[in-house]
Amino acid sequence: MDTLTAAWLENRARLVRLVNLQMSDELRRRMTADDMLQEAYLHCCRNAGYFAKHTEVPVYAKLRIMTMQAIATAGRRLVLAARRDVRQEVSPEANIDAWANFADTLTSPLSHLIRQERRAIVRRVLAQLSPSDRDIITMRHFEELGNNECAAILQISPAAASVRYVRAIKRMTSLLGDSTLG
Repeated sequence: MDTLTAAWLENRARLVRLVNLQMSDELRRRMTADDMLQEAYLHCCRNAGYFAKHTEVPVYAKLRIMTMQAIATAGRRLVLAARRDVRQEVSPEANIDAWANFADTLTSPLSHLIRQERRAIVRRVLAQLSPSDRDIITMRHFEELGNNECAAILQISPAAASVRYVRAIKRMTSLLGDSTLG
């Protein structure tokens, strides 16, 4: 097994979370997250020289960069090219929302309303954050990246990444307030 394949397999769970967070709804109508991961892996294989050349960049950071490039390429190719109107297609996972709604009916109406209210609050807060704040929070919490990996991806120093993260969390906390999610 070569180095790239070993790195891919070791980081696959993190890459799955990345793809699930970054794929647009339009792109999801055309391909599954597994399809996107396969595209990303092929993109990494075609650009294996990048991995060998940039030894100072953490392995996951390189995989993330290449995966984001693959997502962007797929988005341009499938959505922006307007070969077909992907909004008319049905996603293979189209029934997931129906199952999520069904699961919500298994709880009390009050619990359901509280959950919906919390989601709405979080969506409003996220919409108020800057893209750089959302990115650093996403990397740290959903992609489970360390400070050094975030710094490498953002091409800033680890100290700057740490400061950016702390400031983003403070902004988010102040927007949420102490009592809104109580």
